[in-house]
Amino acid sequence: MTAQNSKNEIVVLLHGILRSRTDMLGLEGYLLKQGYETLNILYPSRKKNLEDLTDFVADKIENHPAYSPEKTLNFVTHSMGGLIARYYIATHKPENLGKVVMLGPPNTGSEFADFLSENKLLAPLFKNIFGPASAQLTTSYDHIEDDITYPLGVIAGNASINPLAPWVFPNHKGAHDGIVPVERTKIKGMTDHIVMKSTHTFMMFNPKVMRQVHKFLKHGKFAHDNDKSNEELVVLLHGIANPAFVMSPIDIHLFMHGYETLNIEYPSQSESIDRLTKYIHRALRKNKASDYKKLHFVCFSLGGLVLRSYLMRTTPSNLGRVVMLGTPNQGTQAADSLKDAWFYRLFFGKAGQELTTDRFSMDTEINYDLGIIAGTQNTLSPATMLMHQSLPEPNDGAVSVESTKIKGMKDHTTLPVNHTALITDNRAKEQITHFLNHGKFKKMKK
Repeated sequence: MTAQNSKNEIVVLLHGILRSRTDMLGLEGYLLKQGYETLNILYPSRKKNLEDLTDFVADKIENHPAYSPEKTLNFVTHSMGGLIARYYIATHKPENLGKVVMLGPPNTGSEFADFLSENKLLAPLFKNIFGPASAQLTTSYDHIEDDITYPLGVIAGNASINPLAPWVFPNHKGAHDGIVPVERTKIKGMTDHIVMKSTHTFMMFNPKVMRQVHKFLKHGKFAHDNDKSNEELVVLLHGIANPAFVMSPIDIHLFMHGYETLNIEYPSQSESIDRLTKYIHRALRKNKASDYKKLHFVCFSLGGLVLRSYLMRTTPSNLGRVVMLGTPNQGTQAADSLKDAWFYRLFFGKAGQELTTDRFSMDTEINYDLGIIAGTQNTLSPATMLMHQSLPEPNDGAVSVESTKIKGMKDHTTLPVNHTALITDNRAKEQITHFLNHGKFKKMKK
């Protein structure tokens, strides 16, 4: 999934009141991975009113080295940052304006601000903490006249962690995010509006929200009704005696590169390889994997064998590319040596008995795009210390490089890491996305 041309677009990120640019760093990092230039502005939200904050932000934008009138100027905002973006667009009228995405904006104020400003006990504290802009967040405030003639996407939340919410919104009809009701986020002229299960405070950290932000910046609309026809899903399959959580480094990496992911958990120590395929089938059906434009797989160790067994039974019509990390496609001499040991049988179960070299053959030919990454660093592991024979060189301490190969594979590469590190190594993660994007690995400098 290739990134956009970062030379032509810049995204200005504006945080909410009482927040800082730090809150937008996760979203900023995600957008950088998508190929955008970013400008994450810190502004004194407690010390100025909206008009003065707008002038402050305008100065930061127009005098920043990365800014150019030749670049498309987009905005991604949280809470009050959306009001500042509206004021900036209305007063400075940028000719290079692109798209705007607002997260939880109080476009017509919020009853929460009403509650704090009208409560005799809380009103002085509210004004003191929130500053001059506090009065401009109420539902009665008459904002600047601005016609929304630009592409504007609004994301509202419908989950709350605000302990005051029962008193603030006791009779409010409709959902809210604990701070801003969904209806208050709407504004006449907006291009698209979507409600997501997210709180106001943590909306900008939500991966699903981040994906919707990218969708709007790219297409000018959000993905509604679970429309997956333009999305690519990567299914992650872990190794033996691992939980799905071990695939998190790859999961996060793929997310940052714009992929949807599905990290499947299965009982690798209690079922045979063939029986484990049912967990893939169930997960793909439950998550409607057939609706996606492309269905890719990234497998670690045993996960690759489970996938091979699954694809021998059925081939998804939208099957894309497959990357295997340290998969013993021809079995492993480690299993040959340890298969009869009681501790090996107890710990690795049925699937562990199926990892021997006599159960696999190079005659099996792959008919899909498969890239294989093998490790070459043989560090002392419990397996190698207990084996009565050595693994063929080179190997990763569990699987030899030669054993990872299989007839019909599209590409094969090695990295100087051990078996486990194939999941966490940055070079491996880069090679994964390169193969998913191009169908081949990147040529690395020796």
